[in-house]
Amino acid sequence: MKHFFLLSVVLFFGVLAAACQAPQQKNTVQPVADSQVEIDQAVEDGVRDEASAIADSSFKASLEAQLTDVTEGNDLSDGINTGGAAVGIAEAGLLNTSRYLLQVEIVGLPELPEGYFYEGWLINSDVSPFSVISTGALDNEDGVTYTNVFDSETDYTNHLEYVLTLEPDDGDPAPAEHVASGVFQGV
Repeated sequence: MKHFFLLSVVLFFGVLAAACQAPQQKNTVQPVADSQVEIDQAVEDGVRDEASAIADSSFKASLEAQLTDVTEGNDLSDGINTGGAAVGIAEAGLLNTSRYLLQVEIVGLPELPEGYFYEGWLINSDVSPFSVISTGALDNEDGVTYTNVFDSETDYTNHLEYVLTLEPDDGDPAPAEHVASGVFQGV
């Protein structure tokens, strides 16, 4: 056990040193090194669902977007109002060169009345028609920070905009009212 710990520490510092010396290129997606084995094991053991196991892993994003409120404080449906104060961050990248992962945290959103939810979207505006991918409904476990974790075996690193919408729970899959957005940049 002592040798395993020592080996882990040596490997950690070796990877850290290599990462510090490696030149970083802006706006270039770099594959993210991660332990897919650990993620798969946590899911197989029933300890975690796949998305949360990935989110809690040592994921390091290669793309980042600063999210800002686009409502200008105007009322949305049913008088829902962010006060123009919604801000957040979206991080995305590839795990093991093949698995796309998106993690979003946003604050300044009001709690929603029954019949509404916040939904995330990835947008690729370089194609016609635009490619729009839902990243699902946002979670709010602490009453303050809304989160959106999305993973896929499809590489969406060419979808360089994240959009947050306010959605009525009406079964319509199309994006509704635009609340916040940001454009991904290489990190």
